Amino acid sequence: MKGYSRILVCLVVAVAACAGGDAATTTTSSPPGTTIVPATPAPSVTAPPVTDPPSLADGFHDVITLGAPIRLTSTHRVANVASDDVLNARRLPGAGGPLAAELDPAYSTFRFTGETATADDGGTWMKIVLSDPAVQLVFGPEPYELPWGWVNAHYTEPIGEISPVGGSCDVTGVPAPHIGDPSSAYDQVIDLLLLEFDGCSQLLITLAQADGVDHLGVTLPDVATSAIPGGLRLEILPPDSGWLQVLWPATELFTTGVEVFVARGPGGAVRIDLLGIDVAETAYLADQGQIVVSFEAAGGPFPTRDASVAANAPSVDAGVWTISGYARPFEANLSVSVRDANDTVLDVPVSGDGVNVFGPGAFSVMTTDWSETWGWFEFQVDTSGLPSGNYVVRLADDTAMEDAPTVDVPISVP
Repeated sequence: MKGYSRILVCLVVAVAACAGGDAATTTTSSPPGTTIVPATPAPSVTAPPVTDPPSLADGFHDVITLGAPIRLTSTHRVANVASDDVLNARRLPGAGGPLAAELDPAYSTFRFTGETATADDGGTWMKIVLSDPAVQLVFGPEPYELPWGWVNAHYTEPIGEISPVGGSCDVTGVPAPHIGDPSSAYDQVIDLLLLEFDGCSQLLITLAQADGVDHLGVTLPDVATSAIPGGLRLEILPPDSGWLQVLWPATELFTTGVEVFVARGPGGAVRIDLLGIDVAETAYLADQGQIVVSFEAAGGPFPTRDASVAANAPSVDAGVWTISGYARPFEANLSVSVRDANDTVLDVPVSGDGVNVFGPGAFSVMTTDWSETWGWFEFQVDTSGLPSGNYVVRLADDTAMEDAPTVDVPISVP
């Protein structure tokens, strides 16, 4: 399967002033693309007539046919572009961004990632993954890289021929675990795709193996399921190598109704947390390397987030607060402090895996991954010795920048 690798690569791209303009060559580093702007969910669509599902040999397709999803599903196509012109996909939102690809209006389809941005001219730009092998790429993707870019939303339209996996999206079962083959060769989580229908949504999670002939045609590994506050957790156990890579754009998915964090769990497993959902069920398509979660959205609650730090609502037991969440700090390290209403740092007992205490009131917590993939963190703060009042536990990713992403988790001592 073509088109996957780590997204953090240095690319030589061409900068074009307009669709048919001359290009000048420049070098730029591609950003990891982890800041998400909540986007309006894709419109509900009507299922097409029943057709035979495509075979794995068919390669890329533009529809999910009844019975099984395909490898990379296109959700949008080029619109409002003359037949003798092209639509530019750019590395940054806006007409002045470095050119990534030229999309022919007659052939090009693509995946909308859910991210939008407003350019300086007021136009809305969509972040997309290119899934048409005929698209003319300005840059040359390395093996396993998903070509991606930004396009002006005015020149796009959704593809309406998408049907639910299995023929319907009525959630009638429960999320069941999957017992995989111990010799499973999957070692990468490569893609997330959210499809929304009337009354139900489906999340498609795609895995692959880096060195396989087909990359998708092997048995899925073990997948555990468990309920978490406000959602569902899938935990994919690592292969014999002890490590399961998470490649962009499979790191996160944010819309107005659901948030999905793909994070490293303890022991090297990958946790896929669906937050803001109500009932859910799971299906496993081992021969295509995909996990399908059908669910009904509940609309929250969601973690409190500032860029690379996201904290769940805390829980308390006998004066001991458990603080947990997701972070992708540069050096897998979050600075933590407990502060009163006057912003004074307090010396309180703390505990948990990865906690390092440096002095009175000064401590940090290690996350299970860093930078490219969300890591999980969890620790305990003992407030039983504090007087009644309102406090905050401040989490800061200050290892890579001065103006650090910071999240305050409020706690109240009765």
